[in-house]
Amino acid sequence: MFGKILLIAILLLSVCSHSFAEEYAALTTATAEDLLVFWEAKDLYVETATRHFKPISQTAENMVVITAKEIEEMNAHSVAEILSRATGIFVDFSEDYTTYPALHIQGSQDRHVLVMIDGIVFNDFGAGNSQTQTIPVGIIERIEIIKGPASSAWGSSLGGVVNIITKAAGGPSPASGSVSASYGEHDMYDYRAAIYGKAEDTGYYIFAGKTGNDSLKDERPYDIGSFYSKISFPFSHSAKLGLSLGYSDFSSRLDIPLIDQSQLASNRVIYSTLSLDASLMKDIEVKVSLTGSKREIESAADLITTGEFLQKNIVEEDAYGGTVKFVWTSGIHKAVLGADVIDVNLDQTAKAGDLLQTSFLSPAVFTNHPHIKKWDIFVNDTITVGKLSITPGIRYDDNDITNSFISPSVGLTYQVMEKTVLRASAARGFNSPPLVWMSKGDASLRPNSSLKPENSISYQGGIETSITDYLWAKANVFSHEMKDELTFELVDEGPPTTFRTVNKGKVKRNGIELEAETAPFYNVSLNAGYAYVHINQVTDEETQKNEAVNVRVKYDDRNTFMAQLSGHYIWWNSPRDFFEEKEFIWDLNARKKIYDNESLDAVLFFTAHNIFNGSQYRDFIFKNPQRWIEAGVRVTF
Repeated sequence: MFGKILLIAILLLSVCSHSFAEEYAALTTATAEDLLVFWEAKDLYVETATRHFKPISQTAENMVVITAKEIEEMNAHSVAEILSRATGIFVDFSEDYTTYPALHIQGSQDRHVLVMIDGIVFNDFGAGNSQTQTIPVGIIERIEIIKGPASSAWGSSLGGVVNIITKAAGGPSPASGSVSASYGEHDMYDYRAAIYGKAEDTGYYIFAGKTGNDSLKDERPYDIGSFYSKISFPFSHSAKLGLSLGYSDFSSRLDIPLIDQSQLASNRVIYSTLSLDASLMKDIEVKVSLTGSKREIESAADLITTGEFLQKNIVEEDAYGGTVKFVWTSGIHKAVLGADVIDVNLDQTAKAGDLLQTSFLSPAVFTNHPHIKKWDIFVNDTITVGKLSITPGIRYDDNDITNSFISPSVGLTYQVMEKTVLRASAARGFNSPPLVWMSKGDASLRPNSSLKPENSISYQGGIETSITDYLWAKANVFSHEMKDELTFELVDEGPPTTFRTVNKGKVKRNGIELEAETAPFYNVSLNAGYAYVHINQVTDEETQKNEAVNVRVKYDDRNTFMAQLSGHYIWWNSPRDFFEEKEFIWDLNARKKIYDNESLDAVLFFTAHNIFNGSQYRDFIFKNPQRWIEAGVRVTF
């Protein structure tokens, strides 16, 4: 298998080398066009900060934007893989796509990070964890990330927000699209197809994909199939309707001989949106959207040696909601007023085998049906006077289980020079307790309906600048102080052993983030990012220091050939991670356009993952794969 993939790579690189001599002879210093492309990419419009578009230069929040072009260049197969390249985001995953990734922003817990796609929450409402493994990367137009509390706009998001914005319906022609297929060692495959365009006034986008492997590491196969569609059409001369529908089916197996267990997992989700965008008058826009999702998560465990059934858990989650939002733009103001409502129902079933029933007194069947209703109202304004932008915001959240919460924030940006911006922000953030912890619990967890939201006061400040026309740099410092941290306490040693969650912790998180990137020079650019977080568990008198480094060297002639070498390093430095390994992981990506005309082009691409066989993991049971290679072709029409 290695020989087949290597042969494909050699053929690809031989095709590339044929044109290198001509290209190298034509190289000149970076042109004005190079710089224009570079700086246009830095001057993005973002919508996540205030829930409406505005220039990132007027955005006080500490944000990262990852585009579809960057995702394609890294040949990513999962959202976790994409986010691991962003400075300040610490992703705990095995890099073989089988385990559930945990997202930590600036040292936060995974449940503190709000993940959304098309305005639909992609967190497990029962436990709070993000559910990114069911999101196909092929539908992503860009990912906007707020690092730090975003509660004044989004509610429960004490750690930050990962907002995934999908590709738009419509296009310049009746039908355009792409088809791609890649194949790698260990039967790794990734097949995708998309078509988009216009049928009269109706725009459409349709995507289908399937990816998986036969165990990149140990016995850990996985498979995911995805479908996504979107249409939009004019409702009147000043209004537009939109509809989207997506479905994903994820399954994986994990064999752990050390404890004689084979674990199966599946995660199926269907999600949809209906939206109306309209201009009421010259200065006022309105957007109304309805969202719905239905998710089913199953996990089961058997003994490897005997095949004896151990346990099975099934969670069915239904969430339906709506948003109405008004945007007023006049003079120095861009104000947003809106409200959200969501209704969530869970059905949980836990089944225990004979071994757990006799040894741990677990019930044969345990069921749980928690429910929660949430609503909120929010308002913010971006006030721009000359080079100064000020963004005050506030939000009120309420639900039918815990206390209400008010989240104010204020931020400012000041453009010191043409390409230098100062940022500062202060915010009060919160995170709602996971639903299962508050209501009904499970077989080993007793509910605590008196839980309060975790809350924090956060401050951030930074500078974004171009030292010269060829260098962009960004620095940010942050300080978060969280109170009422949720921790587990023992209720009964059992059997069965039972716990409950209580508010008792206090955590301080302080750190710094540094980023730099060069404009293309002789078609070569450099990028580097460093993040450091000092976590002080004040209540338990424990400290932890997280560090992460991302580096990239990229060659791109912006015509037929691109290659990049990317390195990623992360050190969790947790007192509980006894078996952590923290070597650099290096990946090599290359692509070569082999055919191009007005209606069709074809690109060969190649990726060598972990080319130096680095080890990077927190738990020896979930070791990362060693070097593996894949190659493929992408046709666009």
